[in-house]
Amino acid sequence: MICKTSEKSRCREVRRKSAGGEFPPRPAIRPSLSVLDSTIYHKPPVEWRSDAAAVDPRHVDGIRTAHRCGAEPRSVKEIARNSHAQGHEDWAARRRDGLGTCFSNYPTTVRKASHKEASKTRGFSLSFSEALQTGTTQRLKIRWAEASLDILFTGFDEEKTIHDIVFFAQVTLSHCHSSSNPSDDSAHDYDIALLRCVHNALGKFGSHVTESQQEPVALVTDMVHKMLTAHKPLGGRTAVDEAKLAEIMRHVLDSPGSVGLHIREQNAGVLISRVDSTLRVEAFELSVCNKDVTMTTGRLRRTFPGTAVSINLENAREDGFITALAATLSKMSTQPSAETKPKAKKAGQLQDENRDTTHPKMVTELLHAFLLAVGQPTASDRIWKNTREEVLWRQACLPWRRSPMWMLIRVVLQLSFIRLAGTPQYGVKTYKLFMVFLMANVLQKALDVGLDSDILYAMTAKCSRRLLKIGRETHASALDYVHNQMRYANSFLRERWTVIRNKTSIDLTTHFSRLKTIDFSQDIVIALPGLDGFLDSIRRRQVMDNSRVFIPSWRLTKYKGQSLPTSIDSSDDDHLALTLVAFETWVEMHLEHWMSSQLAEDYLNTCLQLRHLIESYHNAASSMYCGNPETTSIMLLTILELWVACDKAAIHAHPLLADYDPGIPRGLFQNFLLPLRRQMRRIFEIERYLVDRSSRSNSRLSAFHIYKSFGASDSFSLRYFQQSTRHQELLLLIEADATKQREAKRCELKRVQDRYKALMKKYGESECTYVDDLDHDSGGYYQTRSACCTRCGYQKEAQSLQIYVHEWPLPRQDLQKKSVVFELELPQSFGYWREASFYVLLDVLKV
Repeated sequence: MICKTSEKSRCREVRRKSAGGEFPPRPAIRPSLSVLDSTIYHKPPVEWRSDAAAVDPRHVDGIRTAHRCGAEPRSVKEIARNSHAQGHEDWAARRRDGLGTCFSNYPTTVRKASHKEASKTRGFSLSFSEALQTGTTQRLKIRWAEASLDILFTGFDEEKTIHDIVFFAQVTLSHCHSSSNPSDDSAHDYDIALLRCVHNALGKFGSHVTESQQEPVALVTDMVHKMLTAHKPLGGRTAVDEAKLAEIMRHVLDSPGSVGLHIREQNAGVLISRVDSTLRVEAFELSVCNKDVTMTTGRLRRTFPGTAVSINLENAREDGFITALAATLSKMSTQPSAETKPKAKKAGQLQDENRDTTHPKMVTELLHAFLLAVGQPTASDRIWKNTREEVLWRQACLPWRRSPMWMLIRVVLQLSFIRLAGTPQYGVKTYKLFMVFLMANVLQKALDVGLDSDILYAMTAKCSRRLLKIGRETHASALDYVHNQMRYANSFLRERWTVIRNKTSIDLTTHFSRLKTIDFSQDIVIALPGLDGFLDSIRRRQVMDNSRVFIPSWRLTKYKGQSLPTSIDSSDDDHLALTLVAFETWVEMHLEHWMSSQLAEDYLNTCLQLRHLIESYHNAASSMYCGNPETTSIMLLTILELWVACDKAAIHAHPLLADYDPGIPRGLFQNFLLPLRRQMRRIFEIERYLVDRSSRSNSRLSAFHIYKSFGASDSFSLRYFQQSTRHQELLLLIEADATKQREAKRCELKRVQDRYKALMKKYGESECTYVDDLDHDSGGYYQTRSACCTRCGYQKEAQSLQIYVHEWPLPRQDLQKKSVVFELELPQSFGYWREASFYVLLDVLKV
């Protein structure tokens, strides 16, 4: 769940501060017992005072003292009763001391400690009054919220740590997307807190479902418990415990069950479960790469799992298999792999891009391939998840991402509910119901610890949105629980708002009393000498008639009739339509006259100019005319006229080309939608030209002999070669040069062979050189081959000799040889005509 802001502190900062510098009041404390985790929760005090703690010391000291002195935790009622018995005087004295008394011996940072030690290491070194004087109120409010949670939970559940509760308040309770830094959000304590939160919610969820669903919910609860057991802290991160995982997998082999694993260093999740008589191992990616996130419009659709292998239980029970698999997964969770991160050039060298995610191929590909040796691939049930993936990156070295552990939990929960339910649809409904139940459970805890109003409102809105999705068809008990928590939250927010309004209300009676002394006839007269002078200056101004030359911001593109346009300027999108109309008008009015002058003067460059102009015009007009049949027809008409001009210039340069049919399909012209008569006349002229062109060509020489035929006797390239003296001389020159190079290569081969024989002869006649070396373990000497051994040098030099193969540059077949020479010295006009024809056929007409 991601908080959609780039500032991490927004999920936990206290932002309620009145104009007078004091915090607005909060509802009165309602100490109560809750069955939630067998833990007592307290509401915040009536108001934040500068000289008082934010939790009733009558409750705080009783709990804190019992835990700090090592005494056995007593019942909550007994602690509260003894604390109240001390009387109002004791409460007032401790109120003056504030947190300076209650936490004076506690450090301000959390150190790595055991679960029992962790609850003793968070506290304050400043009281609230000192904080208000020194200006550190904002940071102290955050630390106060963390310490208050520490007080509320300490002594009742030793498995919870301070990190768990802080993370619980900052991230889980927010119902937003996790936006904490990877160095923090991915820490072991946060992952374990998230797993515990889900595990506790599943335990409650079982009492709110039907009898037929209790067994699937129990199995899913057991799976999350196995996940808690299988993960351990290692250097501030979460790693897979090899021994615990091996024990869990052996248990899975004997009874139905499953376990999800977070292979952190490989960015992969693994789900191990027993399906009938097989052990199924499924793997998938957790965090997607930056490119997929930034280049996706809308939601990112992902399918889970990625790969799946089914292993027969007999093979899985073989000696060493479970131990080896557990060791491999444990090692992969802690050891990064080379060549699994994208590369980025830094300081002129390619280095691993630490700001991107790791490719999970070591799990999804390498481990999958090893498991296939004892199992077989299986088509497991898959789910689609539309993830609103984000990479939040502001004022930080590394980007903030979604929590991979949260992604793993959601995937294994949804897969488990679907597979354990009778139908996939029913499993999806159960999964969605549990997710809203989990949010309501977290909302209940947020109400008990008194989080900020904006966070509580966002949590309530999130629950409401999910309720709208699932409807109220079944599971009345679970939905009643969700509705009750939402009603409590709304009531709690209304109470807060009432207190704020009463605190900030203004008595208008004192303000209206000032109106009694107002004399409207005298008080509305105001002397404004500055305004009077300005008004006088307006009357004295002189009107000046300054003529200005009009400079238009844009000019219409005009093409001269006697010169061919070079290209179409498509950079100005606002006036591109006018530019295209101007070009189409030039083609209609001046193209034929320009072609007549070109054929008489410089026809060799005509095909080159027209080929580039066709592509430039099509690139600009295709995007502008997309979806409009009339303008698209005009575009095709203009391009066909340009191609006809290019065909005429190519035939003028190479009359042999007239024997071949160009292959332009005339049947497509019937689909044109041309609005004007003169345009229909133009397409008629193009069609008549193509008919005349086909009638003059040889019936045996189709478009195939121009575009595709290679080394055929009727191809254009071979017939042109027979008439071209230049190409025939080029063939002789290439063959002569190749023959010369081959003879030189034979001589080189002879020299290398002689050198090899000489070196090997010296190698066989000489002996190796040995030297004495000291054995540091035994203290004695032993003989070893010298690094400068002459005999070994002969062998190395002989083995390093090499010679490159000479490849004949032309095909052996005579016709293919001539076609290759033709392509090496391609006639300029024919080459550009062929490119233009290919472009019209494939890109424009798409035939």
